[in-house]
Amino acid sequence: MAVTVIAKVKAEQGMATIWVSAFKDILTDTRVYEANISIELIQNQDDLSALLPIEQWETRAQYENYLTWRTEIGTLPKIVEQIHGPPNIRYFNPTDS
Repeated sequence: MAVTVIAKVKAEQGMATIWVSAFKDILTDTRVYEANISIELIQNQDDLSALLPIEQWETRAQYENYLTWRTEIGTLPKIVEQIHGPPNIRYFNPTDS
């Protein structure tokens, strides 16, 4: 069953535009990563520093493998250093409603 992953990221003051641009490059690799179904970055209209990557993966384990890869190549640690607090990652299952 596919899993939806939402990771709330809070950019430091004045850095939102830079992060939106940076995510364009980062998400190119994500979209072709094994088991990624889709990913979209959305931005809060009332707080431009609040960014939400909304992702669909074949399984949570495959997403966690992706996070491990991002950590190993240095992308995730670099992001965490430059945002306000760690990403708030949540996992959702579809319902039959």
